[in-house]
Amino acid sequence: MVRGLPTVDGTMHRTLVFDLQELWHDHVDVAERVTHACSGAGRDLRVRGMAQIAGQVYLYLLPSGGTAPERYVLAPWEDESVDGVTACLSSRWSAGFDLVGAIQLEQGRHLLLLASGDVAGA
Repeated sequence: MVRGLPTVDGTMHRTLVFDLQELWHDHVDVAERVTHACSGAGRDLRVRGMAQIAGQVYLYLLPSGGTAPERYVLAPWEDESVDGVTACLSSRWSAGFDLVGAIQLEQGRHLLLLASGDVAGA
């Protein structure tokens, strides 16, 4: 589900809403849809907020202000230790990704929402 409202300056902000089960079953497709919602034809948005409330995940999109488009990836993650998380984030950063947020699918299973300036990359 997508909702969009005009901001004070007339630009649009949008909220994407995904069911947790949808993320569980096809996180790759959801990430592609987020990328398309931000940088598809005529769109210039970035994910600037993420919240998991009950069985829903909300992504808050704001105008990018002319910065380069981002590609979004939802990466499975299971190591909840401090060392595991910091190693993962360091590795992802070295590969050109920034952490946007994380959601918990179930105890011990998470998805990290990562952003890369390489929209065309895989």
